Amino acid sequence: HRYNIPYLAANSNITVRLSFKLDAEDIPTASTAALQADLYIQKIPSQVVNSEPILHSSKSLIQRRIFVVSCQPKFTLRRGVNVILVTTEANTRGQIKAWETMLENQLGLCCQSYSMSRYGHIRHKEAVEGVELQESFKGKLVVIMNDAYIPKPNSTEERSRKVHPSTMMNSLYDFDESTRFLIVGGNHSSVEHLTPMNTGLHTEEIV
Repeated sequence: HRYNIPYLAANSNITVRLSFKLDAEDIPTASTAALQADLYIQKIPSQVVNSEPILHSSKSLIQRRIFVVSCQPKFTLRRGVNVILVTTEANTRGQIKAWETMLENQLGLCCQSYSMSRYGHIRHKEAVEGVELQESFKGKLVVIMNDAYIPKPNSTEERSRKVHPSTMMNSLYDFDESTRFLIVGGNHSSVEHLTPMNTGLHTEEIV
């Protein structure tokens, strides 16, 4: 849908409101909708006919704002889950679907997504939907899709700076020893802090 404001006088303003409703309850994870606003500037017209300006000059784009709504799943651990996919808004539906297909169809494992874009953290002692994260992760393989993303505003990171999900963890050893981690993507600096130097375990062994 497109809404056009043909003319906005200098020193004036206008408010545009948009609302939408999600009718389906089974919207796929990482589905998105976007609102884009473009602001153009143009020379003041030299002619006015019937109180309407006659615009001759070309327009120049001076500002573009894009607001994206992403469907991120609620995390309430289901029975029988073997693998937890830690995802963010940076992960596409195709990426997530490929992992789900491999884990469930090829390896026979049951998986579920935990969205850091929705919950803003991966701290073991914090409760998510009433349960401490370390309890939900106990006995599971946790696959962290470590693509850089922009955290939600109330997280500890600045909103304008992209970070890797792994950098928002303190240590892998904060979690129960039955929890196993597979970190996919990122770089050495984004994971080297996760294993204390005195454990004898090198970061490369957990990636």
